[in-house]
Amino acid sequence: MPTFKAFRDGVCTQTFSGASEQQLRNLVAVELGAYEDATKISRGSKVLLHSLSKDEYNGVMGRIVGYTSDRYIVEFNVGEEKKKSGIKPENLRQILTLTVRDNGTEKKLIDATARWNESKQKYEVSNVSKKTTTTMTVSRGDLELPKGAKCRVRALTKAPQFNGQVVKVLEKSGGDEGRYAVRFG
Repeated sequence: MPTFKAFRDGVCTQTFSGASEQQLRNLVAVELGAYEDATKISRGSKVLLHSLSKDEYNGVMGRIVGYTSDRYIVEFNVGEEKKKSGIKPENLRQILTLTVRDNGTEKKLIDATARWNESKQKYEVSNVSKKTTTTMTVSRGDLELPKGAKCRVRALTKAPQFNGQVVKVLEKSGGDEGRYAVRFG
């Protein structure tokens, strides 16, 4: 009797034994759906709101609670008031724990965002967990993106067709600075 196993990011997500075509179709559909969502920020993730027309929402931290076809549903507080709103992906930055190397020492920044600055050719890393946001510029090889981070591909010369696409970081590639194994959505 055949046994079918589905793996995602090295973890077995489903197993079944038998020759049921319908069970196999269901397994593939579930896994394909999860794979297609690889570029979405995960439910429960912290995000920073920015560039919104309601200025009082800009700079506010929230949490992803759901999705629509073109927006993330985000819960956040404005003062004492709890809000829930549909926010476009371009108005969110994922809040992560980032590792930054500075003069040979590693620092973990909790509740930080990173954005590539094309003109400086460096990352702008902002620690948003404190009352005041602190920002620093970091060279490509001095910032380690964590597994699960969502990033936009930029500056590929040998495969420019992938530039602009959003990917999920699977792991840092050994040896090369600033290179990662990623999953396209």
